[in-house]
Amino acid sequence: MLARKEQNSSGNPLPEIWVSEVLNLLNTVYSTQLKNLDCFLEFYGISYQDELFLAVSVINTNNRSISPTSMCLSIDLDPMQDVKKVLNTLVDALGILLDHFFDNPDSPNWQPTWLEETFKKINFYYMITREDISLTIEANKLLSGL
Repeated sequence: MLARKEQNSSGNPLPEIWVSEVLNLLNTVYSTQLKNLDCFLEFYGISYQDELFLAVSVINTNNRSISPTSMCLSIDLDPMQDVKKVLNTLVDALGILLDHFFDNPDSPNWQPTWLEETFKKINFYYMITREDISLTIEANKLLSGL
């Protein structure tokens, strides 16, 4: 499951229009770096009852079997928060992680356990893994049908 917390459901994907807009933004901002590394990005967003999960994966264009680098963010949902502000802040935080990755693409940047961070007065958690998020989503779909 793609969540930091124990969840009773598979969550709901964020609206495709928003996911597409963020992916287009990231592809525009990082177009040179992606071209130089011969990679592309995938972006995911899932909401749970009490958590929001975002992830971006950097994937090799020529060989999908090479493990991607995936940057995952999680935040506890609070009904008092401005969701739009939270989403914008999390996308900015993903940008910082991508900046760091592209500044040092040959060094292992993995942080496979959740770490807490504060950015723009919003507390969130992040981890950097070699997980292929798209495969995890497909496996979750198969397992939920059992």
